[in-house]
Amino acid sequence: MRRLAQWLRRSLRGSPGEPMAMQDPLAEPDRFDTYARGKMGAQVTVDIFKGIWSSELPAHLGVTSGSAQLFDDPRIHWMIQRLGGVDGWRVLELGPLEGGHSAMLQQAGAAQVVALEACAMSYLKCLLVKDLCQLGRVDFRFGDFMVFLEDDQVSFDLVVASGVLYHQHDPITCIARMATRCDKVFLWTHYYTDDLRTERLHSAMFASVASKSLSPTRGSAAAPAWPADRFGCELFRLDYETYLPGVKYRGGVHDHAHWMRREDILACLRHYGLTDIDVAFDQQAHPFAANFALLAQRPGAGEQGIADSYRNTMRAMTGAEPWCIDTLRLGGGFLDVAGWAIAPKGVVGRIGFLVDGQAVQGPLCGLPREDVGSYYWFFPAAHRCGFSFHHPVDWASDAPVLLQYVDSLTGQVVATEHDLCVRPQDLRGETPRPALALVQRTHTGNSMDQYFVEGYSTYRTVMRCLVEATGQELALGSCVLDFGCGPGRLTRYWLNQPGLQVVAVDVDPACVDWCRNHLGAGQYYVGPLRPPLALDSQSVDCVLAINVVLHMGERDGLDWLREWARICKPGGTLLVSIASDLALTRARLSASHYAEIQGYAFLELSRNPDLDGVISDPNYYKNVFHSHDYVRRVWPSLGLEVLRIVPGCIGNHYDLVVLQRLG
Repeated sequence: MRRLAQWLRRSLRGSPGEPMAMQDPLAEPDRFDTYARGKMGAQVTVDIFKGIWSSELPAHLGVTSGSAQLFDDPRIHWMIQRLGGVDGWRVLELGPLEGGHSAMLQQAGAAQVVALEACAMSYLKCLLVKDLCQLGRVDFRFGDFMVFLEDDQVSFDLVVASGVLYHQHDPITCIARMATRCDKVFLWTHYYTDDLRTERLHSAMFASVASKSLSPTRGSAAAPAWPADRFGCELFRLDYETYLPGVKYRGGVHDHAHWMRREDILACLRHYGLTDIDVAFDQQAHPFAANFALLAQRPGAGEQGIADSYRNTMRAMTGAEPWCIDTLRLGGGFLDVAGWAIAPKGVVGRIGFLVDGQAVQGPLCGLPREDVGSYYWFFPAAHRCGFSFHHPVDWASDAPVLLQYVDSLTGQVVATEHDLCVRPQDLRGETPRPALALVQRTHTGNSMDQYFVEGYSTYRTVMRCLVEATGQELALGSCVLDFGCGPGRLTRYWLNQPGLQVVAVDVDPACVDWCRNHLGAGQYYVGPLRPPLALDSQSVDCVLAINVVLHMGERDGLDWLREWARICKPGGTLLVSIASDLALTRARLSASHYAEIQGYAFLELSRNPDLDGVISDPNYYKNVFHSHDYVRRVWPSLGLEVLRIVPGCIGNHYDLVVLQRLG
């Protein structure tokens, strides 16, 4: 630690954002009105800014530049070590100065570094470094990062803010905005002390102000106001002209900055949710001012007070990180997709997608999704899991389009059971579409596109699981019962399979009428709430009951399983979805509630109001859960053999049970 402290003292003039060069290079009018002569090479390029480099550029370039070791900074090495690496991460860097930390982040494996620099001279240096060091994964941008933090909604896996906080007009808002963009912030900054006295700076240069006396930088001009939850503390104003008279480059975009005390910086980070804080390189005595480095993280990005063991239990029960498509648009040769995807290993930068095996280029990831974060609170960055992408496809083709969620770092599909597939003709409006109000009685999505993609994906999944469990497809002439057909979400696809007879049953007369009037070719019946059905014993080859028994009480569910076994031929197949452990992770249970039901066999969680006004018994439709052990132990007594249970393959959170009717 002593060696690192010595390094920081030696590197004073190279600390990102510090006024390390007291001369004013931009005051030289002819600096850029020059021409290169003689031999070309890296040194000629570096000498565009000869004498005003802070950083010692990497040795492999063989150039003379500055002296500060910002391309081999112990602070960044410490940060990467504490984080366990940054492979595949998307990093937002504030104030890159000359690109040293940017280069270190790329070398450490970051998938993308967006580095924002407001000083024109520093930005141009960064562009030179990008070319010389081949920083292909670093995106240097010129502008005020405070505006970016307010306006841009994309999140990152990490924010690196070295040497910028003490140059802010409003450091509190700076911290607040960083906290909205990620769950991990690395900060190196100077801070105010009452006994501050160095060669250049002393406490008498500062003026104490109340943080809420500042004017909001943006917002309504008629009634500017801070958010009600704004952190408050004493700030200390420092006018640049007071201690850097005549110097244009000072480090901040305003003519003054406000410093914070050490304890207030820590309290402010905690106030905005970054409560897990590691501090390093804390120097009380420094030639410029006291300073420290820290890594502040949001623990679990979830409910405060939730035990780690419960968080880990929920995460383990969920398995592979799920994803969902909310909307799809097809036209002009492109497929536009938007939805949410829980980041692999909690790293937003590793979110990737394949369309028919082709990698999607430049998906927009890390968009705010507080709705998803509320029930997947136990996954890191779940509240910033939104995505969208624009990918070319043959929109005139009728060939199904396969969409897969991949870990972009490894290139591996996150979970093949979560693959989604869509038929272009469904998106083009060439297939009958029920009214959205009818759809929402039996489907939780809020768009017809989602209804189609989940319906067709479920159909393909059911067919695949059937073949994998039995070793064969349904024979020509087989009769399939789609029990709980709704407005034909799966029925339409069974009808398209040549040689099958389809019987569709639902308790909702409006759904049955719609299917009969728009789908044709099948037999459609309004079914009773309780058995029996008006079908002969051993009259069907396959019973499909998706999202049915998970809405029935235990007795009703068993009665219907017994009825389906009656009408199914010996050796026939039943495909039944259940809500089990994986679905339970989305129920927003408290730790104490989960402790009460842990180890359940059959669990009735709540009444479901979706069919209120449709069915006569308001207490019939429920939300229930079946453990796998319960299914394997109880259902065989009904004359059924459990062939397979496939977790999470229906809508990414329901399980599919494949059963066979015993002879």
